[in-house]
Amino acid sequence: MGTRNANNLVSVSTDGTVCVWNIEKLVQPVEVMQLKNAKNKDIAPTCIGFPDGEVNTFYVGAEDGGVYNCTRHGSKQGVQERFGAHHGPATSLDFHPATGSLDFSDLFLTTSVDWTTSLWSRKVGDDNQTAARLMSFDHSNDYVYSAKWSPVHPALFATGNGEGRLDVWDLNRDTEEPASSTTFDDGSRRAINTVHWAPDGRRIVAGDSTGAVH
Repeated sequence: MGTRNANNLVSVSTDGTVCVWNIEKLVQPVEVMQLKNAKNKDIAPTCIGFPDGEVNTFYVGAEDGGVYNCTRHGSKQGVQERFGAHHGPATSLDFHPATGSLDFSDLFLTTSVDWTTSLWSRKVGDDNQTAARLMSFDHSNDYVYSAKWSPVHPALFATGNGEGRLDVWDLNRDTEEPASSTTFDDGSRRAINTVHWAPDGRRIVAGDSTGAVH
Protein backbone atom coordinates (compact mmCIF):
# COMPACT_ATOMS: atom_id res chain seq x y z
CA MET A 1 0.00 0.00 0.00
CA GLY A 2 1.33 3.45 -0.91
CA THR A 3 3.46 4.79 -3.74
CA ARG A 4 6.41 3.39 -5.65
CA ASN A 5 8.88 5.28 -3.46
CA ALA A 6 7.09 5.10 -0.10
CA ASN A 7 5.07 2.04 0.72
CA ASN A 8 4.07 -0.19 3.61
CA LEU A 9 2.82 -3.72 4.04
CA VAL A 10 -0.57 -4.02 5.75
CA SER A 11 -1.73 -7.26 7.35
CA VAL A 12 -4.99 -8.25 9.03
CA SER A 13 -5.83 -11.18 11.29
CA THR A 14 -9.03 -12.72 12.61
CA ASP A 15 -8.40 -11.36 16.13
CA GLY A 16 -9.32 -7.94 14.72
CA THR A 17 -5.75 -6.62 14.56
CA VAL A 18 -4.50 -4.57 11.62
CA CYS A 19 -0.72 -4.09 11.44
CA VAL A 20 1.22 -1.70 9.21
CA TRP A 21 4.80 -2.77 8.54
CA ASN A 22 7.86 -0.97 7.24
CA ILE A 23 9.25 -3.30 4.57
CA GLU A 24 12.79 -2.28 5.53
CA LYS A 25 12.26 -3.38 9.13
CA LEU A 26 9.84 -6.24 9.75
CA VAL A 27 10.75 -6.92 13.39
CA GLN A 28 7.81 -4.94 14.77
CA PRO A 29 4.83 -3.24 13.10
CA VAL A 30 5.00 0.55 12.94
CA GLU A 31 1.27 0.88 13.45
CA VAL A 32 -1.30 -1.36 15.17
CA MET A 33 -5.08 -0.94 15.15
CA GLN A 34 -7.85 -3.01 16.74
CA LEU A 35 -11.06 -3.19 14.71
CA LYS A 36 -14.31 -3.20 16.70
CA ASN A 37 -17.94 -3.03 15.62
CA ALA A 38 -20.58 -0.54 16.75
CA LYS A 39 -21.08 -2.54 19.98
CA ASN A 40 -17.33 -2.26 20.74
CA LYS A 41 -16.78 -5.95 20.06
CA ASP A 42 -13.90 -7.25 17.98
CA ILE A 43 -14.71 -8.21 14.42
CA ALA A 44 -12.83 -11.04 12.72
CA PRO A 45 -11.40 -9.77 9.41
CA THR A 46 -10.45 -12.39 6.83
CA CYS A 47 -9.38 -10.11 3.94
CA ILE A 48 -8.42 -6.50 3.33
CA GLY A 49 -8.28 -4.09 0.39
CA PHE A 50 -7.30 -0.47 -0.29
CA PRO A 51 -8.94 1.58 -3.09
CA ASP A 52 -6.48 2.59 -5.81
CA GLY A 53 -4.27 5.45 -4.60
CA GLU A 54 -5.81 5.42 -1.11
CA VAL A 55 -3.69 5.12 2.05
CA ASN A 56 -6.17 6.04 4.81
CA THR A 57 -9.45 4.37 3.87
CA PHE A 58 -9.61 0.59 3.57
CA TYR A 59 -12.19 -2.18 3.55
CA VAL A 60 -12.22 -5.58 5.21
CA GLY A 61 -14.35 -8.67 4.75
CA ALA A 62 -15.03 -10.66 7.89
CA GLU A 63 -16.03 -14.03 9.30
CA ASP A 64 -19.61 -12.79 9.80
CA GLY A 65 -19.88 -12.22 6.04
CA GLY A 66 -19.98 -8.45 6.44
CA VAL A 67 -17.88 -5.87 4.61
CA TYR A 68 -16.55 -3.02 6.76
CA ASN A 69 -15.37 0.45 5.79
CA CYS A 70 -12.44 1.53 8.00
CA THR A 71 -9.96 4.40 8.36
CA ARG A 72 -6.40 4.34 9.67
CA HIS A 73 -6.10 7.92 10.96
CA GLY A 74 -8.20 10.83 12.15
CA SER A 75 -10.89 11.36 14.77
CA LYS A 76 -12.92 8.44 13.43
CA GLN A 77 -10.12 5.90 13.31
CA GLY A 78 -11.26 2.30 13.01
CA VAL A 79 -14.52 0.83 11.70
CA GLN A 80 -16.89 3.37 10.16
CA GLU A 81 -19.73 1.11 9.07
CA ARG A 82 -20.80 -2.38 8.10
CA PHE A 83 -22.66 -2.78 4.84
CA GLY A 84 -23.95 -5.68 2.81
CA ALA A 85 -23.08 -9.22 3.66
CA HIS A 86 -22.34 -12.65 2.33
CA HIS A 87 -24.04 -15.66 3.87
CA GLY A 88 -20.72 -16.91 5.22
CA PRO A 89 -17.16 -15.71 5.87
CA ALA A 90 -15.60 -13.49 3.20
CA THR A 91 -12.46 -14.97 1.63
CA SER A 92 -11.02 -12.17 -0.56
CA LEU A 93 -11.50 -8.50 -1.41
CA ASP A 94 -9.96 -6.76 -4.44
CA PHE A 95 -10.37 -3.18 -5.65
CA HIS A 96 -10.39 -2.32 -9.34
CA PRO A 97 -6.95 -1.13 -10.51
CA ALA A 98 -8.65 1.75 -12.36
CA THR A 99 -6.40 1.60 -15.42
CA GLY A 100 -7.41 3.38 -18.63
CA SER A 101 -9.28 6.58 -19.44
CA LEU A 102 -12.34 5.82 -17.27
CA ASP A 103 -12.25 5.74 -13.48
CA PHE A 104 -13.50 2.43 -12.07
CA SER A 105 -11.73 2.84 -8.73
CA ASP A 106 -15.07 2.69 -6.89
CA LEU A 107 -15.57 -0.96 -7.88
CA PHE A 108 -14.41 -3.92 -5.83
CA LEU A 109 -14.98 -7.66 -5.67
CA THR A 110 -15.54 -9.92 -2.67
CA THR A 111 -15.73 -13.71 -2.49
CA SER A 112 -17.13 -16.00 0.15
CA VAL A 113 -17.73 -19.53 1.34
CA ASP A 114 -21.39 -18.95 0.37
CA TRP A 115 -20.27 -19.93 -3.19
CA THR A 116 -20.65 -16.40 -4.57
CA THR A 117 -18.60 -13.48 -5.87
CA SER A 118 -20.06 -10.00 -5.38
CA LEU A 119 -19.39 -6.77 -7.28
CA TRP A 120 -19.69 -3.58 -5.21
CA SER A 121 -19.55 0.15 -5.90
CA ARG A 122 -18.61 2.90 -3.49
CA LYS A 123 -20.55 5.45 -5.59
CA VAL A 124 -24.07 4.06 -5.28
CA GLY A 125 -24.53 3.65 -1.53
CA ASP A 126 -27.70 5.13 0.00
CA ASP A 127 -27.82 7.91 2.61
CA ASN A 128 -26.68 5.56 5.36
CA GLN A 129 -24.03 3.54 3.54
CA THR A 130 -20.97 4.32 1.44
CA ALA A 131 -21.21 1.27 -0.84
CA ALA A 132 -23.75 -1.08 -2.34
CA ARG A 133 -23.75 -4.44 -4.10
CA LEU A 134 -24.24 -4.17 -7.88
CA MET A 135 -24.51 -7.87 -8.66
CA SER A 136 -23.71 -11.35 -7.44
CA PHE A 137 -22.12 -14.12 -9.51
CA ASP A 138 -23.56 -17.51 -8.49
CA HIS A 139 -21.85 -19.82 -10.99
CA SER A 140 -19.79 -21.74 -8.42
CA ASN A 141 -20.87 -24.96 -6.71
CA ASP A 142 -18.31 -24.64 -3.93
CA TYR A 143 -16.51 -22.04 -1.82
CA VAL A 144 -15.07 -19.15 -3.85
CA TYR A 145 -11.68 -18.38 -2.36
CA SER A 146 -10.20 -15.63 -4.51
CA ALA A 147 -11.07 -12.93 -7.06
CA LYS A 148 -8.65 -10.64 -8.83
CA TRP A 149 -9.18 -7.89 -11.41
CA SER A 150 -7.14 -7.92 -14.61
CA PRO A 151 -4.41 -5.26 -14.46
CA VAL A 152 -4.99 -4.21 -18.09
CA HIS A 153 -8.59 -5.01 -19.12
CA PRO A 154 -11.22 -3.10 -17.06
CA ALA A 155 -13.98 -5.71 -17.56
CA LEU A 156 -11.98 -8.86 -16.79
CA PHE A 157 -11.51 -10.62 -13.48
CA ALA A 158 -10.55 -14.13 -12.42
CA THR A 159 -11.90 -16.30 -9.61
CA GLY A 160 -10.72 -19.56 -8.02
CA ASN A 161 -12.98 -21.96 -6.13
CA GLY A 162 -13.10 -25.13 -4.06
CA GLU A 163 -13.87 -27.29 -7.09
CA GLY A 164 -10.38 -26.58 -8.38
CA ARG A 165 -11.78 -24.33 -11.10
CA LEU A 166 -10.27 -21.10 -12.38
CA ASP A 167 -12.86 -18.88 -14.06
CA VAL A 168 -12.20 -15.75 -16.13
CA TRP A 169 -15.15 -13.37 -16.34
CA ASP A 170 -15.70 -10.70 -19.00
CA LEU A 171 -18.39 -8.25 -17.88
CA ASN A 172 -18.63 -6.87 -21.42
CA ARG A 173 -19.82 -10.25 -22.70
CA ASP A 174 -21.78 -12.06 -19.99
CA THR A 175 -22.58 -11.75 -16.28
CA GLU A 176 -24.18 -15.19 -15.96
CA GLU A 177 -21.37 -17.43 -17.20
CA PRO A 178 -17.57 -17.03 -17.20
CA ALA A 179 -15.87 -16.40 -20.53
CA SER A 180 -13.37 -19.18 -19.83
CA SER A 181 -12.90 -21.97 -17.27
CA THR A 182 -10.02 -24.29 -16.43
CA THR A 183 -10.21 -27.10 -13.86
CA PHE A 184 -7.17 -28.32 -11.96
CA ASP A 185 -9.07 -30.95 -9.97
CA ASP A 186 -7.53 -34.37 -10.66
CA GLY A 187 -9.90 -36.21 -8.33
CA SER A 188 -8.06 -35.13 -5.17
CA ARG A 189 -10.38 -32.17 -4.53
CA ARG A 190 -7.63 -29.58 -4.87
CA ALA A 191 -9.13 -26.14 -4.32
CA ILE A 192 -7.85 -22.98 -6.00
CA ASN A 193 -7.10 -20.80 -2.97
CA THR A 194 -5.61 -17.74 -4.65
CA VAL A 195 -5.25 -16.20 -8.10
CA HIS A 196 -3.03 -13.40 -9.39
CA TRP A 197 -2.44 -11.83 -12.82
CA ALA A 198 0.90 -11.12 -14.45
CA PRO A 199 1.44 -7.37 -14.98
CA ASP A 200 0.82 -7.73 -18.75
CA GLY A 201 -2.58 -9.34 -18.12
CA ARG A 202 -1.79 -12.31 -20.36
CA ARG A 203 -1.04 -14.92 -17.68
CA ILE A 204 -2.63 -15.99 -14.39
CA VAL A 205 -0.97 -17.73 -11.49
CA ALA A 206 -3.19 -19.97 -9.33
CA GLY A 207 -2.18 -21.54 -6.02
CA ASP A 208 -4.07 -24.60 -4.79
CA SER A 209 -4.76 -26.37 -1.51
CA THR A 210 -2.03 -28.96 -2.10
CA GLY A 211 0.64 -26.25 -2.25
CA ALA A 212 1.01 -26.44 -6.03
CA VAL A 213 1.26 -23.33 -8.21
CA HIS A 214 -0.20 -23.38 -11.71
